[in-house]
Amino acid sequence: MIPDSSSPAQPTAATDGGSGSSTTGDVTGTVVVRTVPSGATVSEGGRVLSARANGEYKLPVGSHILDIRSAGGESTRVPVLVKPDQRVDICYSFDTNSTCGSAP
Repeated sequence: MIPDSSSPAQPTAATDGGSGSSTTGDVTGTVVVRTVPSGATVSEGGRVLSARANGEYKLPVGSHILDIRSAGGESTRVPVLVKPDQRVDICYSFDTNSTCGSAP
């Protein structure tokens, strides 16, 4: 079952506080995406993002909606709030169609 894009999955951890407004310039934060099974593609606004080592993505500060697609074609959308020089960890299981560690 593919999750309904109208009810996006929630990240398993997020940074504290903040307004969620975007800033300009080179201010970024790190988003780490892990999936079960591994090997998913992460994109935003139709653009595939390039991962650094261990599934790390550098994204501009602000609110983002990430599209995570498994190798088998299943997908989910995850809202993320990126803060300056902070890390957000996301884990999504396509086996259970929920965040890692959540009940199906």
